[in-house]
Amino acid sequence: MFKKMMAKLGKGSAKIDLILYETKVPLGGQVKGELVLEGGTVEQVINKIEVELYFELKTKDNKSITHLIAVIPYQASFLIQPGQQKIVSFELPIPEDLLVSSPTASYYLSTNLDIQGGIDATDRDEIIVTPSFDLMQTLLAFEQLGFREEPTSRLFNGVTQEFIFTPTTFLVGKLERMSFIVALDPNQIRLLIDLEIHSFFGKKDKQHEIILPFLMIEDLGKLKSFLHNTLLKLVEGKEPKQDSLKKSSFAGAMGKFVNDLVREFDPRKK
Repeated sequence: MFKKMMAKLGKGSAKIDLILYETKVPLGGQVKGELVLEGGTVEQVINKIEVELYFELKTKDNKSITHLIAVIPYQASFLIQPGQQKIVSFELPIPEDLLVSSPTASYYLSTNLDIQGGIDATDRDEIIVTPSFDLMQTLLAFEQLGFREEPTSRLFNGVTQEFIFTPTTFLVGKLERMSFIVALDPNQIRLLIDLEIHSFFGKKDKQHEIILPFLMIEDLGKLKSFLHNTLLKLVEGKEPKQDSLKKSSFAGAMGKFVNDLVREFDPRKK
């Protein structure tokens, strides 16, 4: 009787632990691991197990916004015996339209064990969402062309996530800064790129959409050559004309759901 009473108060109660095989996962990838359930000192009824994926954003005014992205329910009500161990495999697909982890954008998994008549057990695990292969390959191509990603890169700019680079060799003296936002399509990546170009009259801003098919991205050499020629034409003013685009209307941009989330918490943006 004493053990049952203590279990209801959380002492000697069942526990849950989510063990991840990897804490880093690319956009479009899967988080994999095991749910390890340990029985306590008494028999208990487990009502349910849920794993929740949360996104947390730090805003410019140092506030935190937390958003539930997904809930994965596991086995319904069952009985666990004292000291019994139960292991369940765990998989969670990561959507491709999330933000990449950064100093202002983070993710964690909350595992909840609902115990009948007792204090529920929880477990929290941080995960790092990294660029997809195609986006990582694109960032690598810029790096190998002679660009350096800035410390302020990958921050949420109020609309979506922005990547910021400065030239170290290629286009030094002609280009001050390059920034872009990203849209991941089924067969390609689209970059809405902003260039700060040096000119005779000072700095000039130029915006252009660059489309990178996955077949091109797979060949790093071809990708670098295409980006080299495209950027050179843009800086020299030899690119074909395009209709102007706004970041807020760039279809499929990574993390655009965050813009709506910020509006929900900030009445000034409604």
